[in-house]
Amino acid sequence: MLSFRKIRIEDAEAVREIIKNARIDSCDFAFGNLFMWGEHYSLEVCIEDGFLYCRSGKNGAYMYSFPIGSGDIQKALHKLLDFAGDD
Repeated sequence: MLSFRKIRIEDAEAVREIIKNARIDSCDFAFGNLFMWGEHYSLEVCIEDGFLYCRSGKNGAYMYSFPIGSGDIQKALHKLLDFAGDD
C-alpha cells in the first residue's frame, strides 16, 4: 500500500536521485518545483522501491502523476492503479 505525505526538504536527495536515474528532463519534477508548489497544489509524495509517486488534490478528489523511477515500471504503475482504485 502506498503511503502519501506532504513533501519535505529531507526528501530532496531521494527525489533528485530518482529523477536523475530516470533521466527525466522536465523541470516539472525538479525537487525545487515540487517543494515550492507543494502547498499550493496540495501535493503529496510517496517514495517507494526507487519510484516517486505524486498526487495532488483534496478530500478524496486526487490526481496522480505517472510513477517516476528506473525499476519495473509496470509493477509501479499497477501498484498506483490498485491504490488509486481504493480512493
